[in-house]
Amino acid sequence: MWIIENSAHRIVPSVRLCVAVDPDDDIFVECADAAKADYLVTGNISHFPRYWNRTKVVTSREFLDIVAPHLLS
Repeated sequence: MWIIENSAHRIVPSVRLCVAVDPDDDIFVECADAAKADYLVTGNISHFPRYWNRTKVVTSREFLDIVAPHLLS
C-alpha cells in the first residue's frame, strides 16, 4: 500500500460529465479526465464509454496484460 500512497496525486475534477450509464459512475470518468489518465480500470466496462478523450476504459485483466510485460524488464 505504501507504493500507492507515496506516488498518488490528489485529483479534483473541475468538469461535470454525464457519460456513464450509471450517473454515480460519472465521477470516475471525471477523475480520469482531470488526471489525463491513460487507463480507467473497472470491472463494469459496460457502464462506461470505451474511450474518453485520451483515457481507455479497461478491465483489470486487460490492464495486467498491458502493464505486465513492462514490469518484468
